Amino acid sequence: MSKSIHDQTGGTEGVVIMRDYHHPNIVEMHDSFLVGDELWVVMEYLEGGALTDIVTHARMDETQIATACAQCLQALAYLHSQGVIHRDIKSDSILLAADGRVKLSDFGFCAQVSQELPKRKSLVGTPYWMSPEVISRLPYGPEVDIWSLGIMVIEMVDGEPPYFNEPPLQAMRRIREIPPPKLKNSHKNSVTTSICQLLISFTLKNKRQGFLAC
Repeated sequence: MSKSIHDQTGGTEGVVIMRDYHHPNIVEMHDSFLVGDELWVVMEYLEGGALTDIVTHARMDETQIATACAQCLQALAYLHSQGVIHRDIKSDSILLAADGRVKLSDFGFCAQVSQELPKRKSLVGTPYWMSPEVISRLPYGPEVDIWSLGIMVIEMVDGEPPYFNEPPLQAMRRIREIPPPKLKNSHKNSVTTSICQLLISFTLKNKRQGFLAC
């Protein structure tokens, strides 16, 4: 859907995390090996494809959005409990099993935090889903994943993230400088209060911290 900003060390760290951490809502890694100077990773096959395919061709109803969010939060709660920040939550990173189960993938940008290194400052991820802290290179922790999940809620309702018609650098400037984005006006009458409140909880910094405490 869009280009990401890369971290030179992210690929190897992502493979280690996929190898060591297992959860029903995280894609399983079967093996990894080097082909020349390229690292190849063998992962489980998920027949439903990426959530992006649904988001770009249809509008999800509230139950579907809530189900996707709940399962993503379960995966993130597990990763965060292990000190892992995903740093690239978006519909492209969500795969669907044949039974409808949601699984988190794309661990190339993930980072490990600890008591010795509780925060990160690297500018990594996909611009339209990045949190203001990441764009501003401020110290950040797992809460940045909750912001990105909030942007994915907008994506599921509107079909694309905010500022998607603008160049990445311009979009990043807007994310950094103006208040949290909202749903498009054309959808407000069809979206319930609960979805709007969920979005607020995901994108306001003090609310995001509350999700991490749950």
